[in-house]
Amino acid sequence: MPFLPRGNPRMPLSTQEFAERVVASGVQDADELARFLRSVDSPQSPNNGEELARLLVQARLLTAYQAQGLYSGQVRRLVLGNYLVVDKLGQGGMGVVLKAVHRRMRRSVALKVLSATAVKSPQMIERFHREVRAAARLQHPNIVTAFDADEDHGVHFLVMEYVEGSDLSSVVRQRGPLHASTAVDYVLQAARGLGYAHEQGVVHRDIKPGNLLLTKQGVVKILDMGLARIEDREGSAEAQLTSTGAVMGTIDYMSPEQALDTKHADARSDIYSLGCTFYFLLTGQPVYPAETTMKRLLAHREAAIPSLLERISLAPEWNLAGLDALFAKLVAKRPADRFASMAEVIAALMDWQQHGRVSPDIGSSRAAASRPLSHSAASDAAVPHGGWHTAEEQTLDARMAGTALPVLDLTRSENGAEAFKQRRRRHDIVRLQRALVLGSTAALAVAACLVLISWLPKPAASNKVTTVPVVPAGDSAATTPAPTYPMADETWPRGRPDLAYQNIVPEPAPLPGVKQWRAESVSPRSGRSMVKWSPDGQRLAVASEEKVLRIYRWNRQKLAVEHVIPSEAYVENIELTWSPDGRWICWRGTADGVQTYDLARRKFGPVLAGSQHAGLAGWNRDGSLVAVGGFDAGGYGVFLWEWPAGKLRHGLRGHTADVSTLQWSHDGRWLAALDQAGTVRLWQPDGTPGVTLARTGWTAQQAKWSPSTSLLAVVWSDQQVEFFQPDGTSIASWRMGNPETCRPVFAWTADGRSVLAFGPDNCEFAVRDLHGVALRALQDLVGNGVDFVVQPRGSLLVVRRSGPEVLDIETNQIAANLSRFGLIGSDWTADGQYLACSTSAGDLLVWDARERVATDLWPHNECRLFDLCWDRRSERFCATRCDIHETDLSIVGVWHREGRLQWQHVAGRRSVLCTGWSNQERDLFVSIPYQPPECLRAFDGQTLARLPAPKLALPPTVRHYEVYGCPTDGRLLVRQPGEAYSGLVDAPGDLPLALEPHVAGIPLKLCWAPDGQQFAVCFQDAVSPKWWIELWTSRPLRRQHVVANAAGQMQFSSDGKQLLFHGGHTAGSISVATGALEPLVSFALPAASVCSWGPDNRHVVLAGEEGNLNIHHVQPEYVTHSLPIPALTSAAWSPDGQMILGSNSTGIIRAWAAPEWKPYWTYLQLPEGEWATFSPGGKLLHHSPKAIENLCATVYKDDGTIETLPWEEFVRRYDPAGQKPAPR
Repeated sequence: MPFLPRGNPRMPLSTQEFAERVVASGVQDADELARFLRSVDSPQSPNNGEELARLLVQARLLTAYQAQGLYSGQVRRLVLGNYLVVDKLGQGGMGVVLKAVHRRMRRSVALKVLSATAVKSPQMIERFHREVRAAARLQHPNIVTAFDADEDHGVHFLVMEYVEGSDLSSVVRQRGPLHASTAVDYVLQAARGLGYAHEQGVVHRDIKPGNLLLTKQGVVKILDMGLARIEDREGSAEAQLTSTGAVMGTIDYMSPEQALDTKHADARSDIYSLGCTFYFLLTGQPVYPAETTMKRLLAHREAAIPSLLERISLAPEWNLAGLDALFAKLVAKRPADRFASMAEVIAALMDWQQHGRVSPDIGSSRAAASRPLSHSAASDAAVPHGGWHTAEEQTLDARMAGTALPVLDLTRSENGAEAFKQRRRRHDIVRLQRALVLGSTAALAVAACLVLISWLPKPAASNKVTTVPVVPAGDSAATTPAPTYPMADETWPRGRPDLAYQNIVPEPAPLPGVKQWRAESVSPRSGRSMVKWSPDGQRLAVASEEKVLRIYRWNRQKLAVEHVIPSEAYVENIELTWSPDGRWICWRGTADGVQTYDLARRKFGPVLAGSQHAGLAGWNRDGSLVAVGGFDAGGYGVFLWEWPAGKLRHGLRGHTADVSTLQWSHDGRWLAALDQAGTVRLWQPDGTPGVTLARTGWTAQQAKWSPSTSLLAVVWSDQQVEFFQPDGTSIASWRMGNPETCRPVFAWTADGRSVLAFGPDNCEFAVRDLHGVALRALQDLVGNGVDFVVQPRGSLLVVRRSGPEVLDIETNQIAANLSRFGLIGSDWTADGQYLACSTSAGDLLVWDARERVATDLWPHNECRLFDLCWDRRSERFCATRCDIHETDLSIVGVWHREGRLQWQHVAGRRSVLCTGWSNQERDLFVSIPYQPPECLRAFDGQTLARLPAPKLALPPTVRHYEVYGCPTDGRLLVRQPGEAYSGLVDAPGDLPLALEPHVAGIPLKLCWAPDGQQFAVCFQDAVSPKWWIELWTSRPLRRQHVVANAAGQMQFSSDGKQLLFHGGHTAGSISVATGALEPLVSFALPAASVCSWGPDNRHVVLAGEEGNLNIHHVQPEYVTHSLPIPALTSAAWSPDGQMILGSNSTGIIRAWAAPEWKPYWTYLQLPEGEWATFSPGGKLLHHSPKAIENLCATVYKDDGTIETLPWEEFVRRYDPAGQKPAPR
């Protein structure tokens, strides 16, 4: 990271000079910088400003962008008003977009800054102000929110929501063309945002893939209102901002009438641009990919609309013809032939998305849609007064007297149509005259296009979908013809895909009266769950990491599933609340806000707008109000919603940041709201504001009402706990322990008159009165690594340490050790008898406080599948299943290619490695490194019978190890996990030949080439975070190449000429002959290290964004297919090229079949060793004896009700095998 600008001949900055710039910029204050410099060890002390900059970047006190700016002397640009600039996001014609952080609230935002050149132009400043005004009108989930606009020392900037994600142009460039269902979903979201904007009188006028951002949660947000037209029905100057004849927008997505005159482009122009965007998402190319601007403008006006039927292919049930008609109506040449409004667009897209159909009038409109604009009355929209010469044009005509023009034959024709054409040409010449006078290059181009329409050829469009070859040409594997395998079982026909393929069944079979259905496991399938009892203690809600909310009925012995609902929320964000009568449940954590569900009607309730990071207090005592934190056009606040109407009653303002904690007082008379700025505000249910609680210099960290009194406890950032009455009177305060040694652990006791906390200025944990006096000392929880204390009931409380324990306050004894794994979620029933807990290992248990016994309902739910590996004939594959709960449930399995589990071996430890078959498939080795002396088990590669393990003569210091078998013979590579040892064993009993890295390093991964002549070792530096890959020849043993900055999962190509790796956020290919490294992708990849070569050595599969497995073409680099699978852990491409496998951390292995790469089957690992395999449509193909007991189906009916059925009852009731695909 060179900070000294290139070509700058002066000496580097001194340490003092750079430090002064840092302080002067306001990025860091002098005291903090001084503390940092004192903490730097003498050998690492910076000798100049560049070294100081590097140290500050490494310590994350500066970003690289800040360091470079400061070193270049651009001090003032790093602080704009209240915002601290941290990075540059992009550059546009109006200026630059920066990532920044609010200096007090610490909220990340995006700043759109008007460039210095633009500031000199009154028109550009007015255009910027127009964007500000347009953004101020709009507050919608599918529009990037504008927070503020300001000016600082002449710098104008707009403050916007910072969206973490990629624009759709980048998404298509990375993944390739999108599946129709995904493209429809994205366009539908954009249409909703645009429809809202049009209702507010705002027309965007520059809709294109680059202005649609896709968040990591799959939400599309519209960006950049820089060209927006704000309709003013009263005719103010706002409506006259864009001059007649000005051309603004992006040519490939611009409607014909907008090209004629931007000023008069209305909402239908946005519809056209959205249609062009839709085409790009489906095909990866613009609608009219001509070579020149002029030809593209002509094509939008005159060329026939291309047909999707010739560009993409879909299964018959998808109704591609209907989708093509819908697209054609979006991009009709004449505005009158398009949809009349975004509401019509939304209805049509939803009809196709949910039912696979389009209305008859859409289906019959394609011919009309292609009518050229030059023959339409709609083009007269560019001539607002209906005649050929407006007053403005007459003035221009006077100025244009004597202007030389092209000579055209404009002789009147007797034919009426021809006469119309002649009049149109005469008007086009007038426009060309005006363009010459105005000197507008863009307007001149448009006018010239219009004049030359009759002479220029129409652009040819040819968009062929690239398919991945499945039989490698010129490869050793190609000498044997690829075997023919049966088509996927479609006894249950394929239906509409789950858009994110979060479903176990990717393409559920169509059912009458059903919108969609999902197959699910009765028990959670992940290691992280949140739990919440209903008020009567008869139901338990469990939100798990696979984004599913399960509601069980509790009979005091076991749980029975009642509802399985998609929550669409990440566990770390979710918050569950029941209504007082137990009929409703709501949860926070989605991009839209708070979702609700009615258990009685089995339907979703209203979605309550809020912020994904805001608090949820839930219902008040009588259930008439729901309190949610959020943000809208009025700013941050607390929103009180009438229930069950779902209407907003009060928006409580005054907060300056997200409200992170909300809680009703025990009597329901007060609502306490703690925001991320550290301020506590009290509110009454009728919207009346109460007091604001704040301390100068300190921020509030916790705010908790007493369970029985009207006292509010506030814990401040200096660990001072203070007790307030609702009127703001402070009745007591004291500091909990020493901030340097104790965390602010705090909870009310059950009676609400004492607290559990550390003592004043010490770390003695005890029951204390409100003045901090110890009433009863408790165990030394600090020394035992307590994290926090949750929900005391009576004399018991839950202590979260490395594993949850229940502490009896009366006896000061541990009443129960619930698990040896970390606590994720816990909740007591209202009567205090039952405690529900979920652990990091996936345990879900209920503990009976009276009987002091625990019911382990579903032990070891978490199941991760990884290390996928095919045999040479593509008939079988193996994988490792890791259950981290028990030491005897880590399993190595072998599956038939049809998805049936053929064999499994209980390995006995949670750290297990199986690298596949070796020694020409004679052997299958399983490494269990942390189980000496039996670190290696061997099996016959064909029969899978247990064999004696080879005896390895390893050095005495190597007590645990992993092995990697050579594919061609019996040689073994050995490494000691976590230690600096690796070696090559030629034969059992031989002393290993040590692999000495070129510098001291720890071997992380090893990999053989297919011919056994080379292997690769990935090393990590023993003392610093550096990685590299070394290529070795095995005979003779010799280091061949050292490749720096490469690490992660590795695999050789089938010809052994290239080594693929994926580690961190990069992937690359290393030439075995030269050691040269070639990056495979030009964008950041997910951190998951997943990669596999295709047998043609020209394609690879890599982990992609949003839980996708992407097929990449290598040189040139592009994505051909994107295969959805969440929580990806590994992938493997079969040697015959016919199948790709992907596994994940929720117990799924999915297979896709060539050449279309559709889902072929899905294998599901269930708790306690059970398993099941499904067809794409959901038929149960294979399963273990008790698997059906842990399967259910959730059915979404046309009437909006959601029904959860045991699997056998679902099959009896609906009989999907008897259903035929609905017409699409």
